[in-house]
Amino acid sequence: MYLEFLIPYFLNYGIIISFLAGLLFGVESIMILAFLGVNSALSYVVLFSFGFLGMVVSDSIYFAIGKYRLFSRLNSGYNVHISKRMDKALHSLTKKNLFLTMMYTKIAYGISIATLIYFGSKEISWKKFLKINVTLNLIGVSIAMILGWLAGHGYKSILTISKKLGLAIGFVFLFIIVLIILKSFFNREVEREIEK
Repeated sequence: MYLEFLIPYFLNYGIIISFLAGLLFGVESIMILAFLGVNSALSYVVLFSFGFLGMVVSDSIYFAIGKYRLFSRLNSGYNVHISKRMDKALHSLTKKNLFLTMMYTKIAYGISIATLIYFGSKEISWKKFLKINVTLNLIGVSIAMILGWLAGHGYKSILTISKKLGLAIGFVFLFIIVLIILKSFFNREVEREIEK
């Protein structure tokens, strides 16, 4: 086993690690934990449950920030121009479909928090928000865990077959580069739509 030093942490703090990963860092951290969990004692049930819960809580906090009256007052002054631009960009991209808008902003790095606060300042109910957010987080966490698990097993196979550390490290870097390229592709598409 190549990550045996992590086993005590996953055994003792698996719930906390999973929840904080979802709360603070999102889907990418859950994917990394699923990758690391292949050869460790991290339970996938714990990772899925508490990582998902952390993501829902994180999104709900930002949505609640938008619901505060202070933010609504700020939105009525200087930020009206920004709000109108955001409305225009989101509506042209998704044709006023809240589910699609939230899905795109979950994929695009850097605009998810701003969009959640923005939705909170609009007349979107908690019930509607939670229904869409829970669905999207279930999908996102499931995909992240499957990809992390597959990558972890691929890494384990390469390490077992090759017994060469250089090849195994190269595989990890290739995996990270592919993630970065995919993320930047989605960011460019969203930025193009916003600039229109």
